[in-house]
Amino acid sequence: MPPSLARVLSVRTLRTYAADWALFTDWCAATDTTAPPADPLVVVDFLHGCPAALATQRCRVAAIDHHHTAHGYERPGESVVVRAALGRPTGEPFQPTETDRDAVEAALRGLPSHGWTQGMFGRRDRCLVVLSQLAGVPYQHLATLTAGDVHIEEGVATIRSPAGEWTTSADGDASCADPARSRAG
Repeated sequence: MPPSLARVLSVRTLRTYAADWALFTDWCAATDTTAPPADPLVVVDFLHGCPAALATQRCRVAAIDHHHTAHGYERPGESVVVRAALGRPTGEPFQPTETDRDAVEAALRGLPSHGWTQGMFGRRDRCLVVLSQLAGVPYQHLATLTAGDVHIEEGVATIRSPAGEWTTSADGDASCADPARSRAG
């Protein structure tokens, strides 16, 4: 391992990486696959074959990436398939699942839409839920959005900001309506 990496990582981290790497190489030996260099699909199979909490899975992938980098290989944890398995942004177009849509609908039904303060904050929260969960706008970009960044035309909402552009079809639900119209109703 290069000396520069040894200075950056604590002894505890190196110990954890060693244990996670040993688990991965043992799993690879048991399943007759190769550890270094590991194909991203092998890493996903490992994550499914050795289930654990999401934070533990991410740590395991960090250990696998660390060992790959130390030996001059590509980091399998940066692949789209591994990032998706870990619930991380993949850079691919956002496509919510039917389960996601159902969960969002249930959450929207639970948020208030009427009344002065409850309705105002409920409509704001509805908009944030729709933007983050259905349109795929990352949370860190939601904080910087302004009303001028959102354009709705012919049932299609387009969000343009310095961070990127997101487009989603409106389904007729006023959960993320124009705030001026929401106040009037």
